[in-house]
Amino acid sequence: MIRTSGAALLLAVVSCAAPSVDQRPGPIIPVPVAAAGAPGDVAALILELGSEDYGGRERASTELVRRGQDPALQVAVVGALRAAATASDPEIRLRARETLRRIDRSDNLVPGTDRPESPMSFSVSGAGVEMSVKFWQRLFADGSAELEVEVNGGPRELFSGSSVAELASRVNEAARKRGYSPEQFQMLENGGMKFGGSTITSGEPGRDHLLRDWGLWVSLASRSDGLTPPAVWGGWVVQARALSGKAFESGIQLRDVLLEVDGKKASTIQELASLLNQAREITVVRSEPRRVVLTPK
Repeated sequence: MIRTSGAALLLAVVSCAAPSVDQRPGPIIPVPVAAAGAPGDVAALILELGSEDYGGRERASTELVRRGQDPALQVAVVGALRAAATASDPEIRLRARETLRRIDRSDNLVPGTDRPESPMSFSVSGAGVEMSVKFWQRLFADGSAELEVEVNGGPRELFSGSSVAELASRVNEAARKRGYSPEQFQMLENGGMKFGGSTITSGEPGRDHLLRDWGLWVSLASRSDGLTPPAVWGGWVVQARALSGKAFESGIQLRDVLLEVDGKKASTIQELASLLNQAREITVVRSEPRRVVLTPK
């Protein structure tokens, strides 16, 4: 039961050692991943993305987007498209990535982790090798993650996983196939990157924000930002919410503040998770938008 009351990736980069490769590196080759558990009709639509018929490809993509907007189907459709985004067929791979972007997951997307015009970028030089790498990373409230990689201005390749650790496993497998050793490149299970003796770390560790079972990414509302009203100090702001999980089923909305659980306030994410898992009543502060007409003077 929810009771509502009314109320108004930093990165640290150090100098990178050049990988000992004999030639200018190209794009990371994607690794095919089976779409395990995808419904048969969804799998058929994904195969149609590689059809020689342009109209067939467009219809399949449109239908996958339509199904991906359905809360009851989004998890299965997005999971299948993530797998297809690493398919060996380049047309399916490209279409799957485009279709993923067309599915509206804005409620689920963690703010600040999708900056298409501001990728994480760095360069490596030395030993006759010049390498420029760009990363685009997206995190979601259901714990899943996506990473796009561009090496030396080549085509972007998208990797995705149901968790950051799974994503790292897929990126590392692709890097090994491309010829990079673990000493030259390794993606860490916490989302960090290692290049030779250098490390890039993320400033948004998921364990400090993610309630996976509830499909929520939250942050503590406090007086320190100078903007949060006193009425919600000590509550937890819903910054992202998945279209699955207990939060969606319970009626929790994006930008709600979880103020109390069974009359108690949680001071840590671990305490909040513990309270929610036994919750009978959640008190939420919610600002309802209203239309105001102003007359300029």
